[in-house]
Amino acid sequence: MSDADGRVLWRTPGAGGSSSSSSSPPPALLTNEGNLVVRSLNGTVAWQSFDHPTDTFVPGMKVRLSHLTGEGNRIVSWKSPGDPAPGPFSYGLDPGTSLQLLMWNGTRPYWRTPVWKGYAVASMYLSAGTVLYTAIVDTEEEISIAFTLSGGAAPTRVGFVAMPTMKVPDKFSLDTGNRSAGECAARCAANCSCEAYAYANLQSSSAKGELSRCIVWAGELVDAQMIGPRWGGETLYLRVPVADASTSPGIQSS
Repeated sequence: MSDADGRVLWRTPGAGGSSSSSSSPPPALLTNEGNLVVRSLNGTVAWQSFDHPTDTFVPGMKVRLSHLTGEGNRIVSWKSPGDPAPGPFSYGLDPGTSLQLLMWNGTRPYWRTPVWKGYAVASMYLSAGTVLYTAIVDTEEEISIAFTLSGGAAPTRVGFVAMPTMKVPDKFSLDTGNRSAGECAARCAANCSCEAYAYANLQSSSAKGELSRCIVWAGELVDAQMIGPRWGGETLYLRVPVADASTSPGIQSS
């Protein structure tokens, strides 16, 4: 195995080669995450495939940007569905500011993420009981972003991030009965499929019958938007693992 400059990083033992530790080739290991790691004789990592991503961002892989050189790695598309040669699109941290990620079409920025503000909330339907965790690590040398999966084990404790002035998502279910805000949160927390809830006290309104309104969402959150109070926005409580909720503002935990 060699790098782009032709330097040999690892080779298989030759026929009849010595098995002594001084002449043994660096061992190579394919981890459970899919990272091919080649180690030198002293045990340090000489090369690993996760440092050279191709078209797929997999759990445990890091997209990096060096604060010292301004250089980083990128996820690069295939040229076509049948041709794995590097294509025109790439994805990585913005070298101009590490507060956002960019997608490039060639050298031209094509799309960008929202600017990072210390924490991020996103909804992505994966499968029942699977949670996606995103980690952003910023050191003096570099900033990196990576993600991991929960392995199908749903968290036993949950919290809720309060997202004010939202147009709440479509496809909601109305939980009937006059409930308090705490009871509405508990109903969502008790349902593993519940992703978010919104509560309104109707006692001061002209509504008849129910004195409160508790609506919940299961599955993907569709058509949610921050619109401001002027346009009837309300607080949406988004379900998150309690470890994430405890480090974010506007938290209720169950």
